[in-house]
Amino acid sequence: ESAARGPLAAESIEGPEVTRIASGRPEHVDGLFPGADLSAVQAETIWTICRLVMARSALHAALVLSAIARRTDFGLGGPDGRPDLLGMEGSVWKSPGYPELVRRYWQALEGDRALRVDFAAEKSFDASSAGPLYLTALHEQGG
Repeated sequence: ESAARGPLAAESIEGPEVTRIASGRPEHVDGLFPGADLSAVQAETIWTICRLVMARSALHAALVLSAIARRTDFGLGGPDGRPDLLGMEGSVWKSPGYPELVRRYWQALEGDRALRVDFAAEKSFDASSAGPLYLTALHEQGG
């Protein structure tokens, strides 16, 4: 039955695997699927798909952030001249290049309105009180 699904022998690739693949290079894909014996074309195809999934995710995040910015001016900095702080939670935000990609998309959506926002994540962040308290303290210290 798994042979009918191809070399991955799985119904789908989950988020952490997509991140690992997209963060590497095409030649690293084969190492993530031992015994799959992927061709270079298959490995590059898988890598490209994972990069596109990450880009789509970043665009969706930027669309939401832009909608918030248009209603509240969040992301454009505070009246005191300090940048706003976006506290990030979730494994995708820890992916190399992901926050920068979100920022690029968000800025493109804002056009002439320059973003003044810092992105911050704490490696062991969780949504309980410890995570938000950490980010609040970070913002109060000025970055």
